[in-house]
Amino acid sequence: MTYARYELITSDEVLTECKFMLGISNTTTYDASLRIYMKRALGEIPSFDLVEYKTAILPICDEPHKMAKLPCGFVRFSDPNSISLTDEHNGCYYPRVVNNVMFRNRRESQDNWNGDVQIANGYIYFDSNITASEVHIYYLSVLLDENDRPLIPQSHARTVQEFMMYQHRRTAGDNRWQENQLRWANGKKMLKGQSNTMDVPEKQQVFQIMNSLL
Repeated sequence: MTYARYELITSDEVLTECKFMLGISNTTTYDASLRIYMKRALGEIPSFDLVEYKTAILPICDEPHKMAKLPCGFVRFSDPNSISLTDEHNGCYYPRVVNNVMFRNRRESQDNWNGDVQIANGYIYFDSNITASEVHIYYLSVLLDENDRPLIPQSHARTVQEFMMYQHRRTAGDNRWQENQLRWANGKKMLKGQSNTMDVPEKQQVFQIMNSLL
């Protein structure tokens, strides 16, 4: 048996189904505004069902700085030991990330930290004196398909669509928007109750990443 909570559909599927329910399947006129409503709806649902943990090995380039490009969908590192370097001089060590990481239960001192790195503009920047050629990371990512487009749990899709229809119909002067608004509010409350919810900074970070990909 499968459960809708763990079945994933693409953002395009969510849009297509919503247009069908609105009776506007034969036009693309409203696609842009509906996608904006979809982003807003996802930003209102602080659920860890929208993300997953991943690992990656990233090459470190030397020019113009010692840096590695973060993977698509990156939200944050999972804990203080989520980024590690290995070289012939230091063995395996854990540099300290000094900005924009949102670690849970972060410890401010740790014996095996060595050097600092920073996150900026989609890259990890390292101290210029490191000799490692690659970095291993364990991180939280938004759910993505093979084309790096966000995936949405089936259990969330109808609630997101209710918000999309609520906003579209209200703008169009269709009085049915009030029904959609009520179903949106009830659906959001249900999803918050059944999910492991995020704190405010994490919710904002996930929303920003999904907003850039949708």
